[in-house]
Amino acid sequence: MSIIILKTAQFEAHIATEGGTVHDLWWIELEKRVPLLREAKNMAVAPVETGGFPLIPFGNRIPQNHFSFEEYDYQFQPNTDDDPLYIHGESWQGIWQVAEISDHRLVLRFTYNKAGAAFIYEAEQVFSLDETGFSLTMRVTNKGDRAMPFGLGWHPYFHLSEQTQLQLNAHKMWTQGAGFLPESRIDLPDDLNFSTLKQLPDHWVNNGFEGWDGKARIVWPEQNTALTISADPLFDRFFLYAPHGVPEPQSRSDYFCLEPMSHMAGDHCRSDYGGLKILQPSESLSGTIRLQPEYLQTSGLEHSSFN
Repeated sequence: MSIIILKTAQFEAHIATEGGTVHDLWWIELEKRVPLLREAKNMAVAPVETGGFPLIPFGNRIPQNHFSFEEYDYQFQPNTDDDPLYIHGESWQGIWQVAEISDHRLVLRFTYNKAGAAFIYEAEQVFSLDETGFSLTMRVTNKGDRAMPFGLGWHPYFHLSEQTQLQLNAHKMWTQGAGFLPESRIDLPDDLNFSTLKQLPDHWVNNGFEGWDGKARIVWPEQNTALTISADPLFDRFFLYAPHGVPEPQSRSDYFCLEPMSHMAGDHCRSDYGGLKILQPSESLSGTIRLQPEYLQTSGLEHSSFN
């Protein structure tokens, strides 16, 4: 595995070629190093133990490891040891190649062209730092000889303390059903309605949300730090994951995931394919996600960047 360091005066990112993951992302402000993502414990960790990994050519699970598109049926096998369903595709477990590199910008590419595979594609991630934040541009190109439904997403891990607060706007939420897949589309319950700044609930959360405007704000009061997430309109959905109760029933997670996505889990098996985009051969799908921190005085914790 190779770890590539991007650095500016204000930011530092550690990117791994294995999985195309962000191992660390730091903001260097007022002589402090503030972690904007959960830090990987060492180089040799799985993607789920890093600061974030790509969801290309789709995110989450394919129900029953099967879907049909046009006149073809596609069958899948589990690609992890602990889940019976095929999850996230191949790129998060693959080796990415360096296409371009500078002190503050990195382009990684991953090609999947296994004979007989459902998804034949090239994935690209562009990681960049500037004076105000971190940007990730993702692209997937259909390299197969037939049209297929594709999606994009990113699976970042954020620190979760007892004081952490979240603000964002969404219209609907999906309840969790069997196999951790969405079941019913409902109105937002009060404890998961973050239209005003509030703490995450102290219980298991693993839900998809729709009607997102692409903006979110995380506040860590104990660090006087806020982080604004801005995603392109392609990412009009997200997953919110806080695994309280794992591994012990009374345990509280020290991280949560807010995953911008272009589609919902299970969309391959919906009649209209949900938010998945049908790409013809050689067509591409792309979008950008940006993280921008700010240092807050105590009186600034109620400030909302959405106004």
